[in-house]
Amino acid sequence: MSELTRRLFDLELWIIELILLVAFYAASEVGFAYGRRISSLQSPAAKKPESIENSLQTLVALLMAFTLSMAALRFETRIRNMANEATAIGATFRRTSLLEPADRDRMRKWLEQYVDNRIEFYSEGATQERLEALHLESYDLQNKMWEYVAAIARKKPDTVRNGPIFLSLNEIVTLQEKPTSQFENHVPDLILNLLFIGAIFLMSLLGYSGGRGRSRKLGMSLFVIFLTLTFSVILELDRPRRGILVVKNSALNRVKVNLHRPLPEFPEKK
Repeated sequence: MSELTRRLFDLELWIIELILLVAFYAASEVGFAYGRRISSLQSPAAKKPESIENSLQTLVALLMAFTLSMAALRFETRIRNMANEATAIGATFRRTSLLEPADRDRMRKWLEQYVDNRIEFYSEGATQERLEALHLESYDLQNKMWEYVAAIARKKPDTVRNGPIFLSLNEIVTLQEKPTSQFENHVPDLILNLLFIGAIFLMSLLGYSGGRGRSRKLGMSLFVIFLTLTFSVILELDRPRRGILVVKNSALNRVKVNLHRPLPEFPEKK
């Protein structure tokens, strides 16, 4: 993601909508003024560029549908990966019951810190520097838990308790990287720029056609609003930590609540 796009993603939604609305409306007004000027110099029977207008409308519509589909797919993938990560953390917490009480308590303490780290990572308003720091902290906690369980396994290599813990920790490490990379995986800048330029050309051409007809069509104004709202939805889906359509970390919050609930303990049978 370029620095310009990153700055755009940091803006409030209404500011983005205002910028898009002004840009599209200005393009239509420029086209309208030019169309009126050309119309005054040519005969009314002169042919209008309807075929070009229809072709550009189709091209922009297809590109917009493709971009919206990309953004929606990324949004759904982020939610699914976060839910899988929460499930892996919860499973690891339950499997710590296989450890000795002192080892179990230490592992659960690290898991609580890990959940807090992941919740903050997915929360709104975190700066890029803070996100990088949280990413490093999560790796440190993963290494602590892995090395600690590995030390236990080296002391008792034949115990069946080691297997489930290692599987859960390995799943945490694997699933941590997936949602992290997905949160940084956005619609390519080239596609967003191409869509924006195509929309500007389209609005200019629609304004030009309206100027040639010496009338301001209501449909053109409605199209400006619709185009702005569609762009807003695409950007909202593509920035998971800002705006209205944020990725909720409710799954991790439920795991955090369960981590603090005491598990039932049963005496070992002799």
